[in-house]
Amino acid sequence: MDQTIQMLESTTPEAFIESLTKEPLVQEEKDVIKSFRNFHLTDPVVNTLLHYMFFIDHRAPWHKLSKMAQFFSEHHIDTAVKALETIQQLQQYEAQLDEK
Repeated sequence: MDQTIQMLESTTPEAFIESLTKEPLVQEEKDVIKSFRNFHLTDPVVNTLLHYMFFIDHRAPWHKLSKMAQFFSEHHIDTAVKALETIQQLQQYEAQLDEK
């Protein structure tokens, strides 16, 4: 996980996606990055959201991702570590709601 965090913290979202896909960015990917940046998020937090999309919940609807981005912005989450911790907390909360 340390290597993942280091990558999330040290690369641009564009380079992060290209490292995952081994392909040049397509317009849809550029649009996703731009949308996340519109929330005034740092690159590590944008990368964390991209990581979430690729590895944790690749079927996450856009409104959920936008709400996460808005939450990160409103709560001044500015590092990958804080963003990952917040995602884990949100997932635990969702699991508790699903149990009820």
